[in-house]
Order: sequence, then C-alpha cells, then structure tokens
Amino acid sequence: MKIVAIVFAVLIAMLVITYLFLPAILTNQINKQLGAMEGYDGKIDGVDIAILDGGYAIEGFELNSIVNEDTIPFIIIPRTALALEYRPLLKGKVVGSLKIEEPVIRLISEEAEEPEEALDIPKMLEDLLPIQINKFEIVNGTIDMYDMVSDPPMDIYLHELYVTAVNLTNVEEENEPLPADMQMKAITIGGGVLNMHVKLNPLKTIPDIDLDMSMEDMDMTALNDLFNEHASFTVEKGTFSVFSEIVVKDRQLSGYIRPIAENLDIYDGPDENQSFWRNAWEGALDAVTNVFKNHPKDKFATEMPIEGTIDEADPDIWATIGGIFYNTFIEAMEKGITDEKSFENLNPEK
Repeated sequence: MKIVAIVFAVLIAMLVITYLFLPAILTNQINKQLGAMEGYDGKIDGVDIAILDGGYAIEGFELNSIVNEDTIPFIIIPRTALALEYRPLLKGKVVGSLKIEEPVIRLISEEAEEPEEALDIPKMLEDLLPIQINKFEIVNGTIDMYDMVSDPPMDIYLHELYVTAVNLTNVEEENEPLPADMQMKAITIGGGVLNMHVKLNPLKTIPDIDLDMSMEDMDMTALNDLFNEHASFTVEKGTFSVFSEIVVKDRQLSGYIRPIAENLDIYDGPDENQSFWRNAWEGALDAVTNVFKNHPKDKFATEMPIEGTIDEADPDIWATIGGIFYNTFIEAMEKGITDEKSFENLNPEK
C-alpha cells in the first residue's frame, strides 16, 4: 500500500509540475519559432494546458508580414485549441481535433515587394501541432482581401465564416470512397449567403471530391468598385447568386456553374459626370442583359458545364450560350443545386 501511495503521489506531483511549468516552456519555444521566420514576425500570448483533453490551447496568436520594413497584419487568432480524440485510440490511432476561434486573415495586394520567402503554412502547422488533425473547426472567422492598387482600394471579404471538417485521417469510415466531410458557411461582401458541402478523400495525392456550393442574394452594387476598375461599368441595382456542383474522381472532373442575376439594372440614363463612351458602354450592356433575360422572372442566367481532368478542364462555351437562350425564351433557371452530378456516376476514362 505504501508503494502504491508513493507512485500515486509522484504522478500527482508530475502533473502539477507539468501544469505549472510546461505552458511557459511551450510559449517560449513557439515564440522562438515564430520569431525566426524569414519575412514574417509572429508571437503568441501564452499556452494553456488541458490535461483532461490531452491537449493545449494557444492564446493570442499573431503573425505579421514584413514588407519594406513595414509590419502588415496577416493572421490574428485569439484562441486555437488542440485536443486528443479518444475514440480513435481504441483503433490504435493517435489523432486530434483543432478548433480555431474568431480568426482574422488579411490578404493585401499592393505595389510593394513580397516577403523574401513565401510562408510555408503546412510546415508552420506541423511545428505547432504535434499530432495529425482528424477534426478541424473554424468558428466565426473573417477573411479580408484588400486590393490597395485599385482606385479606390477594394475590400472583398468573407465574414461570419464557419467551417467543420471531420474524419480527415479516415479513422471512422475506412471503406468509404469519400470518408471525410466538410461543411462551410459565410457571409460575403454584399450580404450574400455562402454555403458549401464537400465530401472528399484527402489521403489521396489528388483528392477525390464531391462538392456542392451555393452563394445566394449578393447585392451587386457592393461590387461596383470592382466592376468599375476592371470592366468600366457600375450596377444600379441587382442581386447575384451562383450554384455549382463539382465532382473529381481519379483526376477526372465533371461539374457545372450556374450564375443568376435578378432585377439587374446597369444603366439608368446618361450620367453627366461620365464620358460619352462610358455612357454608351453601360447602355449597351444594359440593353444586352435586358434582351436576354427572362422578363417574367427578371432573371439573367445560364449554366456552364465543365468537363475534363484537373489538368485540363474545359468549359462548354456553346452550352453556356445555349443556357442564356434557354433561360430567356423557354424557362427561367431556378436557384439551387440540381443534384445532377454525383461521385458514384462519374466513370473516369482509363
């Protein structure tokens, strides 16, 4: 009994020492790794050890890019939690779950030199995460894509980003061709609602996938800076939605993209602040979209089939043009996924 008590006391003492001193050791080690990255500067505020979860949490992660001696915020993550998954242990596999809370990623395009060395994100994650990740979760994330070269500067963003990916190491459904499952939702610029569902096999060199994606009811006027910069027109009103299914099986690809613009109005009469040619261009675009829209439903739409391989996938231009005529004169294309593509029905060419 005395030996058992001594062993138990030693174990308790080791747990207490680990809980008290390991966070400071890990914080110091991680900050050294982040500080040694070429072209970047990073830090964390600290590490919390979660003994019962068999993991830890990184608090206050920040990574900045250094361009021309300027520090530009790149990634900010208030909290990242890594925990051991206990069910796979019964199968002899050591994997974990990763939860990233309220991350902010800023991608900035500007007339400046890039960092000397591109960021190797997989290597950085490998250094920070000691085990394979089987479940991945993002809670309330933000991705901002700034184009500082445009006049005015543009911010194309995803807010309220939620991602859940499970069975990434295939420890649960070993006989399934697409064992991993990922769900994503977000709010786009212009208030569009983005939803994505992907079943995949991430363990293949070129993953097989079965993807459904929808983005509905984006206010197109929110993209006027983009339209003005790259196509010399602006939109008076209108909403934009896009729906897509993409299947990849043994490098063979099949899918479609269905864009739909509703209540679209490009030209609202001559603008005295614009040139004659700009007014003429916008008037011509407005005329074309009015001629080729479904007037009862006020929709300008088509469907673009995509077939081929991941190395060379060709959109069917004639079918896309035919889709415009179909929407205009036969039947308005409906919003939503058609479920016409499936992984089971795709037969790759040998």
